[in-house]
Amino acid sequence: MIDYCLKIAKKCLAIILGKKRFYRIQKWRYSRIASSVLKAEGVEALSCFNEITERSDKEYWLYWGTLLGAYREHDFIETDDDIDIGMFKKDISLQFVEEMERNGFVYLHSISDKINEDIHIAFSYKGLKFDLYSFTEPNINNEIVGFTPGKPINGLVYPIIRTIHKFVGISEIQFKGIFVKVLSNEADVLKTLYGDTFMKPIPKFSAEYSKKQYGPNYYLVPIEENSASVVDLKDLNLNI
Repeated sequence: MIDYCLKIAKKCLAIILGKKRFYRIQKWRYSRIASSVLKAEGVEALSCFNEITERSDKEYWLYWGTLLGAYREHDFIETDDDIDIGMFKKDISLQFVEEMERNGFVYLHSISDKINEDIHIAFSYKGLKFDLYSFTEPNINNEIVGFTPGKPINGLVYPIIRTIHKFVGISEIQFKGIFVKVLSNEADVLKTLYGDTFMKPIPKFSAEYSKKQYGPNYYLVPIEENSASVVDLKDLNLNI
């Protein structure tokens, strides 16, 4: 009965405020809650994940907003709401996913491109969203290529964001009292992701904005060329 009343109340509020404004408020409320979960559980989640990778002999690095926060703020970004991790695809195996699940991570969903070469897997750790993004191994130019699903079109098809970085190694840094991994050229990585002025916050950052501003090492793949969608974990092209 209470749930039914809440649904009716939300519908009435949406009519009064207008749908767009209502959903903006809902999104803002979710972001505030998720940010507080990040502050409460982020360090523990990273510490647990770091221990899993050490036991499994896997490499990883902080990525996206988690890396930016560690480098610029020496903390989580105030408005961030999740943990972002980059890994070589070869290191994301079914056994590794199962090991994460045995250690408190809850599998949420996975996204892959049409040819099942690139993957993104989302987990939850005590209510905190924890994202893994796959990367190719270094090519002949010593570059690694990352895969990030963009904002879905009609809720089904995800455009693909490609990020390209020179690979010079992986380093260990201290962050909020624990040790975590980053790409050794972390400043260059952040320049690719957020531009030369990455030390200054960018309001309403988006992939489209980045495409116009930051050049060929960060771009959207044409939807007719390749796209991604949600797939079952068992259907991912993962090592055993």
